[in-house]
Amino acid sequence: MAYPVLLDPASSMAELEELEERLRAVIIETAKHGKIIKKVNNEVFHPFHTARRSPSPERSSSLHKIASSSTHPPAVVRRAKNTIATPPAKLTPTQKKNQKTRVKAKERKAAGQPSNKQILDPPRAPNQWNKCSRCSHKPQSEWCTRVVYVKEKLDAAKYRGYALTSAAPGDRLKPKPTKAKTQKKSRIYKRTQYISPAELQLKRFEARPLDHTCWRNCGQDILKFIHRRESEEHLVGGFRFNALSPEALKIMQENHGRVRIHTLRRREDMHKWSYGTMTAAGSRMPVGGGKGDGYAPYASHTGETVEDIETLFRHAVDADILITVAKSIYPNIEKDMIQITEDSELNRFGRFGVTGYYCTNFISCIHSDKDIKPKVGHHPILHPCIQLFKDKCGPHDYNFGMIKWGVIVRTMVNTAWIFDGNDEHGTEMPSESAMNAGASSSGEHHAVSAKNANRASACREVRDGYDVRIGATC
Repeated sequence: MAYPVLLDPASSMAELEELEERLRAVIIETAKHGKIIKKVNNEVFHPFHTARRSPSPERSSSLHKIASSSTHPPAVVRRAKNTIATPPAKLTPTQKKNQKTRVKAKERKAAGQPSNKQILDPPRAPNQWNKCSRCSHKPQSEWCTRVVYVKEKLDAAKYRGYALTSAAPGDRLKPKPTKAKTQKKSRIYKRTQYISPAELQLKRFEARPLDHTCWRNCGQDILKFIHRRESEEHLVGGFRFNALSPEALKIMQENHGRVRIHTLRRREDMHKWSYGTMTAAGSRMPVGGGKGDGYAPYASHTGETVEDIETLFRHAVDADILITVAKSIYPNIEKDMIQITEDSELNRFGRFGVTGYYCTNFISCIHSDKDIKPKVGHHPILHPCIQLFKDKCGPHDYNFGMIKWGVIVRTMVNTAWIFDGNDEHGTEMPSESAMNAGASSSGEHHAVSAKNANRASACREVRDGYDVRIGATC
């Protein structure tokens, strides 16, 4: 399978060829990894860095002609010369401080917020959730970041196990019989309850068109859901549409096809919707398992062949790319993941101790993830996802519903998002006719489970205690 070669040619390649092939693969993949993440980070946080370069030679020469021509007024000549040759004046610390004060005053005036108190009160001034230097001072309708305040749906838990669908009653997807006892099989369809987003009063959101101001001015489209509780506000979820460049998206799509791991076992209420697959990569504490089986990499992560090593690195690249994109929605996610990884001493998968879940035609009823690590410090952990493929899907097929917060978002190819798995959520299931017509969806999700973190912590305590045991010597 093709993979972009991002290493610069160098004389040292001859030395690499002399190394054992697996060691050579590690060195090459490590170099590729670093270059890919650096490139993605630049594309995500500087969308116009590569698109808007300094003036081209043609433009610079035209300015020079304007400055040197005697047919233009002196003022035009002076402006052109100043534009080309005059370096910006260096400001003193006091001047910098005064300049920042004036900029903030202009932003408050433009947004109709005359007092500092209102700036610190996000329901009236959601500026703190939009840090974009290109648009945060403009009217909110022109922001690249949509800030939506949501209310908690207090009865969300009672809908766990419901199938979320907009399909007509005669066209609803039916659950698959599970390996339950024979006498229970006939009751599966009677137990299945369907509910539509309209019945749940979920508010729909989707990407803005590519000719929208947010793309022209900022090169990005971000959606944030904020919950206000008493005097505090929390980000409960967020989306970034067209999150990656075509090159970075292609890397993740190709890596998705390299997964060669057994499908995960799902609990019964989820298993009956197993029209697709979910496979995992990284380290885990197994449910059940054999004697002596504990927190360790999946058995297929042997690293015995060059292909195994390359696959491991590609999955690590996926994790790092996805968390880099998620950081543009929620800046603290990288710090949270590093803290969890270091506190529990999780096995690193890339820079972080996450487990990757690769989904193909994955469908889930409304549920909450029982084993997701709930918090780091005093705030919930938000985990990232991305939609990599979507084909022959209508507007109500394979979308993501955040039931607890009363919203549902249409996820197109290259949509990345973050959410708290402990909150009720689920797939907007495609209709039976859409499935028969070939509707398909693939994506990735990276998370830290509580059992993995707890087991890794226990292993760390054993290691720490080994050197202080009675009679131990250095």
